[in-house]
Amino acid sequence: MCTQDNQILTNKDLQARTKALPFYILKVWVLFAVLTPFSFPAETAIEAPIDTHALPFSLSYKATWAALNATSERSLSYSDDGLTQLHAYSEVSFLGKSIVRINEESIVDPLLGLQALSYQYKQRGIDAKERYYQYDPTSQIMTYELDQEKGSVLVTNGVYDELSLFLAVRANVYAGRLDFMIPVFDRNDVEDHHYRVLGEQILDTPAGTFSALHVERVRNPESKRKTEFWLSIKHDYILLKLNQTDTKGRKFILELTEGLVAGKALSSMESIVD
Repeated sequence: MCTQDNQILTNKDLQARTKALPFYILKVWVLFAVLTPFSFPAETAIEAPIDTHALPFSLSYKATWAALNATSERSLSYSDDGLTQLHAYSEVSFLGKSIVRINEESIVDPLLGLQALSYQYKQRGIDAKERYYQYDPTSQIMTYELDQEKGSVLVTNGVYDELSLFLAVRANVYAGRLDFMIPVFDRNDVEDHHYRVLGEQILDTPAGTFSALHVERVRNPESKRKTEFWLSIKHDYILLKLNQTDTKGRKFILELTEGLVAGKALSSMESIVD
C-alpha cells in the first residue's frame, strides 16, 4: 500500500523532466481525448435495463512510465442510503521520492442510472491542481470548479465522471454490448468516449492469471495514441491491466497487484460472480 507522507521533490530540474508526464493516465477511467467516430455508428451508452449494483472492491496497482514508477489504489463501497462511493489514490515517484499525489472521490446514484452526483480531484506536489463537479438532478445542472474557473452546464442525459466511467463500461459489458459510447464530463464539458470489445483471453498479471475481456478505446484511424485494457470476467469486470501509447510512442503500463472483491481475495481460479 502506498503512503501519503513521503518527501515531495519540487526542484526545477525535476519539474522540467517530468512536465510531459500525462498524470491523468493514472486515473484508470479517464485516459482519452475527444474521439472522431469510426466508419460505423456505436450504440448509445446504457440503453437497456442494466445491473447497476457493482460489487464492493479494494484494489492495488503498480504502473511504469519512462523512468517513473507509480502506485494506485481504488475502492468501491456503498453508503447507508444506497449511494455508490468511489475513491482513488495515486502516487508517482522518482528515484524513490514521491513527486505527485492524487486523490479522487466520486458519488453515484444507482437509482438515476449511475448518474454521477459529485466528483473531486486533488493533485499535490508537481503541477498541483484541483477540480470539483456537483450535479443537481432536479435542475439537471452540472456545476464545476477548475482551480480559479467556475461555471455550470445543462446535462439532460446521464453523464459520468472520471471515476464512475468504470461503472458505465461495466454496465455496457453486462448488457452484452460490443461497441458503445459513454458520455463523460471532463473539466467543463461533456465528451463522448467510444469503446469496442475485442474478445476474451488469458492474461498474466502480478496478481495472478485471469480470464479477461479485452477492450479498446476507438480513436481517429490516423491517431498515434492507443489505449487498451483488460477486465476480469470472473470478478465483476474489475480492471486487470491498462496499456497506453502516447503520440510520441511512449508506453504507460498499469497492472493489478492485489485486491479484494466482495470481501474475498482475488483468485485466478475462482469466480466471485455467478
